[in-house]
Formats: sequence, structure tokens, C-alpha cells
Amino acid sequence: MKKIFSLSFMALIAGSAWAQSSVSTNGSKYSVLEDVTGAWCQFCPDGTVYQGNVMAANPKVIGVALHNSDKMSFADGNSIMASPNLVCGYPGGLIDRKNFPTNYGGSGCTVNTSVNRSYWSQLTSQQTSATPTWDIKMNHGYNATTRQMKVMVIAKSLVAQTGSFNINAWIIEDHVVGPNITGYNQVNYYNTQSGHTYYNAGNPVVGFDHRHVERAYLGGVEGTAGVIANNPGANQTYTYTYTYTLPAKFDSVTTGAPTVNTANIYIVGMVMVKNTDKMQREILNAIEAKLTVGTLGVADLPAIHGLELYPNPAKNMITVRGILDQANQTVKVNIINSIGQLVNSYAYHSNGSIFGETINTESYVNGVYRMIIVTEDGRSTSESFVIAK
Repeated sequence: MKKIFSLSFMALIAGSAWAQSSVSTNGSKYSVLEDVTGAWCQFCPDGTVYQGNVMAANPKVIGVALHNSDKMSFADGNSIMASPNLVCGYPGGLIDRKNFPTNYGGSGCTVNTSVNRSYWSQLTSQQTSATPTWDIKMNHGYNATTRQMKVMVIAKSLVAQTGSFNINAWIIEDHVVGPNITGYNQVNYYNTQSGHTYYNAGNPVVGFDHRHVERAYLGGVEGTAGVIANNPGANQTYTYTYTYTLPAKFDSVTTGAPTVNTANIYIVGMVMVKNTDKMQREILNAIEAKLTVGTLGVADLPAIHGLELYPNPAKNMITVRGILDQANQTVKVNIINSIGQLVNSYAYHSNGSIFGETINTESYVNGVYRMIIVTEDGRSTSESFVIAK
């Protein structure tokens, strides 16, 4: 029953979540619609049209675009698209990276992660209508001088669950318009297709407006492991904070690459299934925020990441372990009983970032206790444990 104290979230304005530095799923299920695309792909302008229509019809759909083999592709994205393939042809569709029990990839498709664009509307509606198993909150700050952002993802398990899960955050850049070179110019089959959005737009389309481009996975392709406990119970909360410096140019090796416009940067925070098999990393819920200049202060950050108490229930000994965001400090541990009385207080000096101590509980009577960990700057993180002898 992990709780993070000293969090100061900005009020979430209903209907305006995209512009705030603090956002939340707030009991709703959101769906990530991933347009798998490439500037070289002649049919991919149609994927842009389909995705835009789905997002306009359903505000709980988060649109992103994973580029392959063009100037907007990146190492982690390329590893996602390496064999075995998640999609059957381009434009491809991934919906929450879910491996569906039914094949929606079209004739000849053998993988159930691939979703033909004709099913994007149907399946995103199905996903957003589902009862969520996770709530996601995300708080972020951005320093325009240093270009450094801090992104805090807070995941709350709404029901008891079986399995392993990771937190992640993606960086998205909207409206990428590159220089007049191959890799940004969009090959366009629809240039001669009367009635299509990209009819008479050119082939290739010079100055094509590439939407919702995936730029970085802050937790890597699998997400950040070790934050969420295995088989989490209902109403347990887990927090992780990422630090990322926004590059001046995402494609610095390309002459004339566009400078990153921070007004077009978005962040997507999520919980995904933990699995080394990329076909089984379903995104269980996610939320998106537009990058907002402002400070995510020290008080907004948890004192310790990945807090673990074991064994739990305990008898005569209990071990506490976690990662401090500021190394080499004195850490105070307070033990509170079920009626709020201070049972014991300890002070430990941590050498480095790993904090780990074993506490003798022989004198503790059976019951529920709360361990509160306080760092030198006054931030506190707590978790409950049980003594059962």
C-alpha cells in the first residue's frame, strides 16, 4: 500500500488536460493509437488521415507515430520494428500494443498485434470503453534554459492484479516539417486520387506535416522495471521520476534538420505489461500532457524510488530497500502503529544512492504498521507492513 507524500499537483482543469503540467486518467481508460509509418511509404499519408479522424471522434485516444527507416526513426523505435514484425505492412496500426485474440491485420497477416486502419476506430472505442485496471497521473516541469525536463509518473493499481508491470514515459514531437530532402519528404500515392486529403499535394509531398512523432522512450523499449511490485494489490501506488534533456535537434546528423520546437512537445506516461517479448507488452493505460515551462520542485519528487519492504508479513526482522534521488545523506525511518503512535525511530547514513537496512521487530506485537522514510530535505515516503508471528 505504497503512498507518496508531499506531492503538490496542480489542479486538473476538466476538458483542458492537454495544456496542464499535471494530468490524470481519473478513472478513465485511454488508448494509444500508434501509426507505424515512414516517409518512404506511398500509402502512409492515408494513415495520417485515419488517425486524425479517430482522434477527432474520440478524445480518449492518444495518437503517436512510430517512424521506420526515415529521418525520424530512432534506435529504440527501430528495435521495436525489427523482426519479428509487430505490423503487417505500412501504414501499420498498433492499439495499446495489444495482442488481440482476433486477427485485425488483414489478409495474410499472421500477427495479432497488427491492426489494419479500417479497424482503428472500432478497436480504440472498444479499448476506451473498457474498465481500467490502472490510474495514471503525470506531473512534469521544464527548464527552458537548460532544456531539462522532469517527468513524474504515478501509477495506481485499481484492482488486485496478477503479473509484472513497468512504468514508462514517451517523448512525442508534433508537426515535424523537415528540410527538402529524402527522409522528410513524404512519398504520396494519393497525389492522383481525386477526393483524397493529399490529392494534388505532390509526390513526394515537400514540407509534409508529420504528426505525433515518437522521439524517445524514457524507460527504454520495455519500460522501467523494479518500480511496480509483482502481483500488485488494489489501491497500491507506485511512482517514478525521469530526467531528460530535450535535444536542440532530434536529428543532429542531418544537415538542415529542423530545430525542436518545444511548443510541439508532448509527454505520454503509461503502465505497460513487463515482458521481454515485445509482442506481449500491452499498454494498460496512459495519459498525455503538453510540455509546459515551469519548475517541478524538490517537494514534488518522491524521497525514494522503488521502495520495498520484505518479508511482508514479517516476524522478527524486516528489510527496507530503495533508491535515493540524492546520494550520501542521513535518512530517518519512523515506525507508526495502526492508531498513529510512534513505535520507533531510526537514523541511518546512506553511502551512495542505494538505501538498505534491516530492522529488528522482535518486540513488535502483531498488527499493521507504517514505515515512513524521511530524507534530509524533509520529503517523506511511506509503506505499510504487517507483523504476524
